[in-house]
Amino acid sequence: MFIALLRGINVSGQKKIKMADLRIMLEAMDFSNVQTYIQSGNIVFNSTISDTKALAAHIKSKIAETFGYEVKVMVLAANEFKQKVESQPFTAEEALYTYFTFLSEKPQAIPEDKIEAAKKPEEKIHIQDDMVYFMCKENYGRSKLSNNFFEQKLKVDATTRNWKTCQKLIEMAG
Repeated sequence: MFIALLRGINVSGQKKIKMADLRIMLEAMDFSNVQTYIQSGNIVFNSTISDTKALAAHIKSKIAETFGYEVKVMVLAANEFKQKVESQPFTAEEALYTYFTFLSEKPQAIPEDKIEAAKKPEEKIHIQDDMVYFMCKENYGRSKLSNNFFEQKLKVDATTRNWKTCQKLIEMAG
């Protein structure tokens, strides 16, 4: 079982893709048990291909061909996704306010000074390998520590999901 995370679809009217159309496309690619969650590009599926980078490249290419959009795609094995989510370092209560930024690779450098300068006192951040764990009890949309911020500062592709979405994807992957 795999979990694919698409970056930047159906946001502010940009790169619109209906989940039903996405499921049809993925099933035509010989993926099975395809399920989507909400409109922001969260997909659970089975595949006979085991290489997650190859799966991501294949999905990205097919989206461009089918819908005409360049979309960043990350694919993780369901057990790896679950392990990353369960590795969040905050308290059980803080976990409910945690945002999980999945990075395409481990950053070469982490500009801690720039991150600290952008972080509000009540926010907590932990970067581990190819993950950013960000605890934000206030409005995430008002934080400077957005997905775009991490892409720019860490110089890697990233996509972010909240606690609820991650828990639902783990549940869907069974």
